[in-house]
Amino acid sequence: MTTQPNRLNRRILVMRYISYFFGLFCCLQLTACTLTYRVLLGVDASPEWRTDKQIKKDFKRYKINQSAVYVLDTASYTTSVRARVKPIADSLMALGLSEESDTVLRAYKPFKDDMQPVQLRYFTANGQPITKMVNCYLHPPIPMRWNVDGLFNQFPPAHNIAMLNNHQQPLEYFLPHLKDLQGQAVSLPIRPETEYIALVFFNSYMIRPSRKLIQSLTTYHRQHPQAKVQVFYVHNHNSQLWMMYSPEEKKQMHAQLLEETNSVRP
Repeated sequence: MTTQPNRLNRRILVMRYISYFFGLFCCLQLTACTLTYRVLLGVDASPEWRTDKQIKKDFKRYKINQSAVYVLDTASYTTSVRARVKPIADSLMALGLSEESDTVLRAYKPFKDDMQPVQLRYFTANGQPITKMVNCYLHPPIPMRWNVDGLFNQFPPAHNIAMLNNHQQPLEYFLPHLKDLQGQAVSLPIRPETEYIALVFFNSYMIRPSRKLIQSLTTYHRQHPQAKVQVFYVHNHNSQLWMMYSPEEKKQMHAQLLEETNSVRP
């Protein structure tokens, strides 16, 4: 779904976005987020649905090869992550633990990490996970260095953050949720000589974190020219917005997108 829908209630969406974003971005160290932080972090506080044309411009802005660009499905990835984590938390609450207890919150932590807007994931050529890093572990947020816990001090990248290292998924977990710009399912064109695969999740509202990650990874790979790495960039802007819509808004949007799709058919 990458077609521009009619505008929904902008004010409600903006307020919901601000609340949702800070809940995600502050999942660990950031406990003093303010409007000043939002400005300094380079966050668009009023994001709108991105059209195919706008998404292509986003890729072009970062000089990303069109053969390495994908879009995260608007709903399936979120559903998949929730399905993996929720039963664990539910089983804990069935034992009488509160949803706000430390034990239950720790069970939900992998879900929060996996749903962060900006992510780096590294795999072997056969898709086994090596490491991952997500935006809420950047501390301090200014100057927003992605070399967290010495992530880029060796090759392949590595750190000692147990919460991230203990909850990783293989490449095949993500493949069903990647689409091309026309919304079609894809298979990654892995080259025979490839030894490592990197997935970069980015978007057009966490502007500075996205830009800093792409720049940092580009610099890192230039420092290791012998490494045979393929990088695939996943635009998750609309997927992140979809999570913020209410069921009624999703219903309206689906109807609008269907109407617009039918209107362009011969």
